Amino acid sequence: MSENGNRGHYDRVFKVEAVGLIVEDGRTATEVACHPGIHVNLIYLWKKQLAEDSEEAFPGLGKLRASDAELRRL
Repeated sequence: MSENGNRGHYDRVFKVEAVGLIVEDGRTATEVACHPGIHVNLIYLWKKQLAEDSEEAFPGLGKLRASDAELRRL
């Protein structure tokens, strides 16, 4: 959380690039998290989400993944 109490919102490109620094460049999650000032646990969450479903990971604010949208419809 930032100093003014607002949560940071990061787009899909930012998240994929952050995870890429870990997976492709061999950096640690702590190194990646310290640079932009985000918590290391958030980096691990993004890595897990990207590994589970790279196509539908990070759909954006207010949007559901196709599988979640189908469940909601039912």
